[in-house]
Amino acid sequence: MLEQFKSEIAKSIKEVCSLEYDKIYSLLEKPKNREHGDFAFPCFLIAKEQKKNPKECAANVVSNLSLSLDTASAKELGPFINFSLNREKVTKLVIEKILKQREKFGITSIDKKVLLEYSSPN
Repeated sequence: MLEQFKSEIAKSIKEVCSLEYDKIYSLLEKPKNREHGDFAFPCFLIAKEQKKNPKECAANVVSNLSLSLDTASAKELGPFINFSLNREKVTKLVIEKILKQREKFGITSIDKKVLLEYSSPN
């Protein structure tokens, strides 16, 4: 579910700046300080491209940002845009998904070969 929220946030940022979606997605990170939200986006590349101050770019992006999620909010914090998820709405979405998928919740299929190694001390 977090990947879905991360993807939606990246799409929203993409609408405001000229960076590629994949680059935006890869730059979204978890803030070091939990109080700063659930995701953070550094605006240094946007600032470099526009030849502006990163803090100014962050404020500009936040003011033009329209989140398609009603489960997240954005705020500018220095050169970063911090996104906070609405805990109540996210919890409700997760519970609905669990009830719908039942025992299949959390199971994903992998189309790659996976190597499992078992080690033993001897």
